[in-house]
Amino acid sequence: MSACRRVQLWCCGCLLVLGCGLLQFAESVGAQEVRDQAAARPAGGHAEAGFGPGWALAYSPDGKWLAVGGMDCELNIRALDDRSLFRSLAGHESPCACARFSKDGSELLSFGRHVIVWSAKDWTIAREVRPVEAGRFLAVAHELPLAATVPESRDRKAVIIWDHMTGEVVQELKIEGIPLCAAFDSTDFLLAVGLLAETKEKLLGVEIWDLKTQRRIQTIDRLSGSVSSLAFSTDGDRLAIGESWTARVWGVKTGRDVRRFEGHSGVIEAVSFSPDGTLLAAGGDGPIQRTRNGSKLLSELKLWRIEDGRLLKSCAGDLGRTRNVQFSDDGLRVAWTDATSVQVTSPNDFKLEWSALLGGGR
Repeated sequence: MSACRRVQLWCCGCLLVLGCGLLQFAESVGAQEVRDQAAARPAGGHAEAGFGPGWALAYSPDGKWLAVGGMDCELNIRALDDRSLFRSLAGHESPCACARFSKDGSELLSFGRHVIVWSAKDWTIAREVRPVEAGRFLAVAHELPLAATVPESRDRKAVIIWDHMTGEVVQELKIEGIPLCAAFDSTDFLLAVGLLAETKEKLLGVEIWDLKTQRRIQTIDRLSGSVSSLAFSTDGDRLAIGESWTARVWGVKTGRDVRRFEGHSGVIEAVSFSPDGTLLAAGGDGPIQRTRNGSKLLSELKLWRIEDGRLLKSCAGDLGRTRNVQFSDDGLRVAWTDATSVQVTSPNDFKLEWSALLGGGR
């Protein structure tokens, strides 16, 4: 082979390596742009529309129905056995942030800018309640008729506890920062609030309040990132915290970490304990998927065993971050929503039972 031919081959090889390098760089930049866009969105699920949690999810006590909210402001009632859309409930003026069936299953409460109580017999509106003081929704209690919201005025650093049967304010908690998310424990007498503080000493944290005494009983600070989701275990002894890319389980009685779960692809937006308290489901931003038109962000759900911190299952869903995740009361199902769909899986093998598009789609 002549020297000229060798030089030509060497130049072609250099150009090929350079081209591959530039392609990888462009892909990495595109993926990072998707990550940056996701990180720039406000913490706490659908906060950009004025709500703390993500899309509403609620199981009926008899395990027959799953209520699912979406961006279209409707609440869809789906049959759990075959995913069929039984009824679409219209009445909210904004996306439904939370839903909860009454203990006897006779009523379904849905929360947007106001509360609608639906009769589970014929799915008609039984009554509507508007809070005396409007605000961004954070959480609803399990048994007591209480809900937590953030005042619309950003100058007021507070959480408003109000009676969702009457709309009247019950109490106001003075919070040292900007509330991002919240959760009631099973007794409804403890409220955990994730916040963004405004001091250099404590930028991020969680406060646990005793609503009987209206006193702050614990402060969890030195977190690794913004708090975007909270959930108490059924017995109230543990609190799950979604902080950026890490899920943490906190001992409420001991005031110490129980376990930290790392390895998520992105910001954790939803956490939920299994009814027996042994498992933690955590979801949020998932992996980046390359497409012909660029890159898109998938949703992600991981199932952790709390006792030893083992990752049991992990799966990626459809477009966008995981908005909400809930175990069924019997612990046999996990339902989760992302930007476009709702999916129901088994926590035993993470086998997908069914999925359906939000907004009444199949």
